[in-house]
Amino acid sequence: MDRASRHDLIFAALADPHRRAILAMLREAPRAVGELVGRLPLTQPGVTKHLGILERAGLIRRRAEGRRRICELSGQGFATLDDWLGSYRGVWEASLDRLAAMAEEETRHDDRDADRRADRDAPGDADRGHGEP
Repeated sequence: MDRASRHDLIFAALADPHRRAILAMLREAPRAVGELVGRLPLTQPGVTKHLGILERAGLIRRRAEGRRRICELSGQGFATLDDWLGSYRGVWEASLDRLAAMAEEETRHDDRDADRRADRDAPGDADRGHGEP
């Protein structure tokens, strides 16, 4: 499967809120299919369908443990997703660097304004000595 098709599978899998909920549960710990069914507002066939989509996308894997099927996160799909996001990381970092520079400049500007106000409002030498002989 080519890279674009893998990305399409991953993003399609992540587009569904039930599948994201399954991933969130599996992030905490591997879980049996029956436990996932009990925690979701879906039927067992519905959960199984979602698990198949997540598995094809490389985001989870299933293994047999006796009569139970255990689901756990798989690094394969997440690594593919991270590679894709990495191609945009430079853009984000440059934008964040510009935002940080703007915030720093704004802070310096506010500090200068505060200093000017403090100098203007502070009693000066001309105020000292009034009322003294």
